Amino acid sequence: MKILVTGIISSGKTTFSQIIANKLKFPTYSTDDIAKRVRIRERVNKQLIKKLRFDPEIKLDRQLRTALCDDKKRTIINKIMHPKINRELQKILKHNRNCIIDSPIPKTMKILKFFDITILITASQRIIFERMQRLNFDKQTRDKLFLIHEQEFKGIRFDYEVINDGVNNLEKTAAAICHNINRNY
Repeated sequence: MKILVTGIISSGKTTFSQIIANKLKFPTYSTDDIAKRVRIRERVNKQLIKKLRFDPEIKLDRQLRTALCDDKKRTIINKIMHPKINRELQKILKHNRNCIIDSPIPKTMKILKFFDITILITASQRIIFERMQRLNFDKQTRDKLFLIHEQEFKGIRFDYEVINDGVNNLEKTAAAICHNINRNY
């Protein structure tokens, strides 16, 4: 059973993935973590700095966060990173009969077809913005990333949609979804 948990940045993908992973006893993997490992292992950081004309003296993660808001730079990042991330993801999916993948951009990465179950985590724009602010996203970056992610999920039909607004109990929601998964698969 391959499960994808997706949603906008700061929607609660990782938290929800960990909850259902614990309930189902499945390993969980994040495409963000895979990307970080790929950048280190394959020396992609130098390539990104060169192609995007980044300042090597400024922290790369900060420059990447800002670059994702620029359509041309985001395209360059995606062309460099997505094939490498997808290769690693394929290895994970091949070696794990059951697993959960946490990914913010499944349509752009063209990975939806690899999953038996898809779960979208959502929250109100206000809550997302509050969470992003706590992660030190500036207003311009926050606004642009929110719009990009809204487009990412348009037209996709998910098996489950979970609202993570701080009111609904994620544990109970996860338990109900896991019960359905165990009953139906």
